[in-house]
Amino acid sequence: MNKRVLILVITLSFTGLLFGMKKMDDTKIEKMRKIKKGTTYTEIVSEFGDPDEEIGSGLLIVNYVFPNSKIELHFFTGETLHGLREIKNTGEVIVYIPLEFSE
Repeated sequence: MNKRVLILVITLSFTGLLFGMKKMDDTKIEKMRKIKKGTTYTEIVSEFGDPDEEIGSGLLIVNYVFPNSKIELHFFTGETLHGLREIKNTGEVIVYIPLEFSE
């Protein structure tokens, strides 16, 4: 009977680890969706690691790529975040921090 309990505990622990790994990725994208305007590039890289893509030419625009979408961060030419949006693989765009251009 002790072997059955041990096997059950190991199985449940292993299953929890597998589901936990998937949840970690979900947590990362959820956290990224909640980044606030004005957060610095250094703070973001410290929290989430280096971006997967740099797409700006003269402007600092970076992407973090996930299985079903990517998070696009706009820093313009400075250190602070000015825009944040998610681009789903379906083409749908969700804006979390709208870009504002002042004259």
